[in-house]
Amino acid sequence: MHSIRQQQTLARTVALSGFGFWSGIDAVVEFRPAPPDTGVVFVRRDLPGQPRIPAHVDRRANVPRRTNLGVRAADGSEATVEMVEHLLAACYSQQVDNCEVWVDAAEIPGLDGSSAAFVEVLDLAGRVQQPAGRRTLHVTETIRVAQDNTWIEARPSARPGLHLEYHLNYAGSPAI
Repeated sequence: MHSIRQQQTLARTVALSGFGFWSGIDAVVEFRPAPPDTGVVFVRRDLPGQPRIPAHVDRRANVPRRTNLGVRAADGSEATVEMVEHLLAACYSQQVDNCEVWVDAAEIPGLDGSSAAFVEVLDLAGRVQQPAGRRTLHVTETIRVAQDNTWIEARPSARPGLHLEYHLNYAGSPAI
């Protein structure tokens, strides 16, 4: 790992709202600036103690067809945020390294099913460069994670930047 640019946060707070695809519950998402090395942290403002859930692989809950994160709250209950993948993709694509994402429901709004609305609202917020370098991961050898017929693979690239190729086959599931 090495730094290739300075970390960034948001220049101002922005928000959007919508309903969850799985739950149907209306939710408000508010993106707030955060200090260097915070990362993306979800804050459940609707729960006692406003538990903080870092966007980290160690917080991933094993739920099919979506990305959920969770922590044990101060009162011993489980605090989760659900369907975070499109929001996190927007933060990454817009180079927002540090922000707090305040939510008032477990599930992030599905909006149009893409990251587009999240990208638009992050663009409205603007960015502020921070006095810390951003760590990047460089794939130096092929890595494959598999379970049954499902797998994902990362390979080194001779070209700079991120290059993705994706194949999805939900055999027997015409709805997807």
